[in-house]
Formats: sequence, C-alpha cells, structure tokens
Amino acid sequence: MSKKEIILGIDLGTTTSEACIYISKSKLKMIHNDDNDDIIASVVGFDDLDKAIVFGEEAEDTKHPIFEVKREMGKNVKLTLGDTKVTPEVVSAEILKYIKKYSEESLGEKISRAVITVPAIFNIKQKEATMKAGEMAGFKVARIITEPTAAALAYCLENTEKEEFVKVMVYDLGGGTFDVSIGEFNNGVLQILGGDGDNQLGGGDFDRLLCDYICDDFQKQHGIDLRDDIKTSIKVLKKAKKAKETLSTRKKVLIKEGFMAVKNGKTISLDMELTRETFEDMISEKLESTREAIQKALKGAKLKADDIDMVLLVGGSTRIPLVKEIVKDEMGQKPRSDIDPDRAVSMGAAIQGAIITGACDAVIMDIVNFSFGISAVVDISGQDVPGYYSVIIPENSPMLKEFSKKYYAVRDNQEEVMLEVYQSNKKESFFAADQSLLKEYKLKGIPPAPAGKESVTVKFFYNLNGTMDVTAIIDSTGKEAKLT
Repeated sequence: MSKKEIILGIDLGTTTSEACIYISKSKLKMIHNDDNDDIIASVVGFDDLDKAIVFGEEAEDTKHPIFEVKREMGKNVKLTLGDTKVTPEVVSAEILKYIKKYSEESLGEKISRAVITVPAIFNIKQKEATMKAGEMAGFKVARIITEPTAAALAYCLENTEKEEFVKVMVYDLGGGTFDVSIGEFNNGVLQILGGDGDNQLGGGDFDRLLCDYICDDFQKQHGIDLRDDIKTSIKVLKKAKKAKETLSTRKKVLIKEGFMAVKNGKTISLDMELTRETFEDMISEKLESTREAIQKALKGAKLKADDIDMVLLVGGSTRIPLVKEIVKDEMGQKPRSDIDPDRAVSMGAAIQGAIITGACDAVIMDIVNFSFGISAVVDISGQDVPGYYSVIIPENSPMLKEFSKKYYAVRDNQEEVMLEVYQSNKKESFFAADQSLLKEYKLKGIPPAPAGKESVTVKFFYNLNGTMDVTAIIDSTGKEAKLT
C-alpha cells in the first residue's frame, strides 16, 4: 500500500466512547466529531421529527433514549429504537457507525479496520456480540482487547521507556464497568498476569444513587416523585452527574433547577446543597467491593501489593477522591493518572492497531480471564457423578496456547458423546450447571468397546479476539469435530 493503513482505536464505553489513531510512539491523535468533542455519550435515540437515529445529548431528549447498552451485550434481549425492537448489537453498531463516520470526515479518508476494547470481565458471548456490532458498523475488527490492557499499554509506552520489568496494576472504573488488571512491562513487551472486576459497576450507578437521593428529598418536601416522568427523571439524572463531577474537586455543590414540577398551580423548583461527605456515604459500599477484586487480581498474578511498582487509574470515575483513597489504602502507594483517564483506553487501542500494522513494535501477551471446560462424569467414592465441570483452560492462562484433556467412555459400547462447552461464572462450584453453556455438539462414531477403553481427546485454543477453537478427536480412529 502507498501509505500506512490506519486502524482506528475505539473505546466503546458504557457511558462514553472515544476514538484515537496512532501517529508515532510519542504522538497519538484523539478524533473529534462535528461538535469538536472527542468524548461522546454512548446514548442512542430516534428523532421522530427527522426520522433519524441520533446520538449523545441529542439522543437524551428523544422519546426512548437507550443508555448503557454495553451492559446488555451478549444477552438475548430486545431494546426499543423508535418503533423498532432491536438487539443490543444493533444499538452498539449504530454508535460505531457514528464513530466511523465522523472519524473518516475528520481524517479525510476511509477507515476499514478497528481495534475495539471491552472490559476484562467480558465473557465470550459478550466479546462475540462486540465483534458482531463492529462488523455491522462496517469495520473489519482487527482485534478485541481488554480495556485495562489497552490502558496499561498506553501508560507503559509513555512512562517506562527506560525501565525493565515494571509491574503495573490498572484500576479501571468507568461509567458502567470495573476492571482491575495486573501486568509486567519489559522492553516493549506487556504481559498480563491476572485480573478481576465487575461489569455491573461504574459511575452510572453512582449517578443513579444520587438521582434517587435528590428525588427522595424532593418527594419528602413536596409530595411529588420526579421519577414518574421520564423527561424529568433524565433532567435530574443530568443534574446528579454534574454534581458528582463537581464534588470531585469541591467539598459541596448546589443543585438548582428553576422548574421541576407544578403543584396546586404553582411552579416548584429544585434547590438543595450536597456535600462530598454525603455523596461518599452513598457510594462507599459499592467502592469497598473493589478491594476484593484487587486482592483476587493479585492472587491470580501470584503477587502482593508490595510487588507492584506502579498503580494506574483509568476511567472517569477514578476522579472521585474516595476512589483514590481506597486504592492508596489497599496498595500502599499513591495511584497515578499521568494520562487522561477518559482517553487512556482508546489511546491503548490505537497503539494495538499500530502493533498490527507494524508501525509500533510493542508486544501484548494477554490472559484468559475465565476458566473453560466441559461437562464430564467423575468417579466420587466409587459412584459415577455426571455433570461435573471439568476445567480444560484454567483461569488466568495465557492466550494462544493449546490445552487438552483425554476423556474415556463411561458405558459399554458407547458410540457417541454430547460435548458441552462451558465458561465459568466464577462461582465456587464443581458442577457444569452452575457455569455458562457456550455450545454443544454430539460426537458420533466411537467404536463399540468396553467402558474405559475408547477415549476422546478434547483440545481448546483461545484466540486473541476472545473466540475459542474446540477440537474433539476420537483417539482410536482419528475422527474429529471442530467448533468455534
């Protein structure tokens, strides 16, 4: 090709999304839309007047705006977009189409490939849904990488050029998901060692807690529940979000709105003072839960807090002072925010795109955040117990490595077996029924033989984009079945 291909780095976030391109090791460019914003709200709506799909703040004013679609990815649900019922993938695809459009307009050229980030805690179904959304938007998805991995890559290339074997922890608290990942950076190689998180925790949850607090106080004073009207509740939610952001830099904030409701023919306004202490009391329980994730990530990496050289904050919600206090208390060091927490993930995604094109020579060695296995029969005290979750790929294993196990026929003349592939739900359970069934396949053609004689070897290979190749081989005949 005549010039280097651009691979767009996209942080497809729960509450906001960003896009970035790699120019050189010391230069990355955030992409701006027509309003000159490089951070766009991940909100989609349908404008009944213009009969068009709209985004961001414009979408918030539509009849049925769709917020936080990322939390629905991989689920069998339908969402309302205008008069149409659509899947979460369709809504995400619309956001990605919008990003693709304004990026091409900004750069003055067509963009066909993208690296899209997802939470480290996303399972295979959620990653597949994200891949599908990217393809529906017109992208060839060059790679799906996790958000904390992307952020670590951005930070490490920026801050550790001359250092060796730097162990980093990324604490990523965004608008709707939370991840913590631990990695080691050495001479351009970033190896992820462990991670944990919660894909139902983020700044949006804090906004809603604060929104409820405001509405409860208003109802107590005036006997009117502002949540009964959709447009009014969205207005309060915006006020709550703004107050949250203000409290990151100030000890108190005034929440005012001239018109909120009408009672007995009189206009009622919103006027209340909120302190940082009150807000932190609201969210402290949710934030305290992140301590456990930090410890699980350290355990998975086989490290202690003292082993970590650098703690990195990612995601807009890490601007909350209480977050910084908790991380500092848990890790024994002051966390860093050298790169803008809202932009670090898209920057890392752009660097990953440059790695793919050969423009950047860094290397990422990521891990599998869940265990994978099949349902099997095991002997417990001389009794055959079916439905046991037999792990083939352990949690925190490296990607791009083949894992295999051999299984034997449990019945005389058994000629077929149902291969059920599961992903763990991170539950403390030995049974497959407590995990997530990904796919099943009936393998036929096992030669008749006494129980325990014939065997099947099952191989798992986890790919970089979060898909997995499964191969089952009848050992005596070589017949095999393949699943993805």
